Amino acid sequence: MNATNYALYAGTFVSMGLLLKFGGRPERAAVLLVAVSLLLEPFAQGVTLNTWRIGTAGLNLALLAGFWVMAEKWDRWWLVLASSLQLIVVLTHLMPVMAPEFGVNTGVTIRLLMWTMIVVSMFGGAWEAAADRYWSSSGKQVPS
Repeated sequence: MNATNYALYAGTFVSMGLLLKFGGRPERAAVLLVAVSLLLEPFAQGVTLNTWRIGTAGLNLALLAGFWVMAEKWDRWWLVLASSLQLIVVLTHLMPVMAPEFGVNTGVTIRLLMWTMIVVSMFGGAWEAAADRYWSSSGKQVPS
């Protein structure tokens, strides 16, 4: 692992902590989903078909399904954003099928960028949950 990976893991864990601290049920469910995904990732990485990372693709597809179901169930903008970014992650797994000249590193680089953006959306989700709690408890109208 390099410094980028450590920074990304640190951001992921900090954002998960903030979601747990400030979030409600949707945020706690998302943290559980991401935690399970992170725990299963080392096992999924070993499942390949030639150079196609089919285990990681399946895990990313499951994460997309989880985010999508949560986005449909709960009214949280950050879940919609995380779902759409995760869809891009899943589509990157099809790159070797579409064009063999796409190297494995190309897909990995795009996935790292998308995960960075998902982590940013998780930070936004923690802010949204805190703001929602504040405006709901104060009885004030949200400024427009």
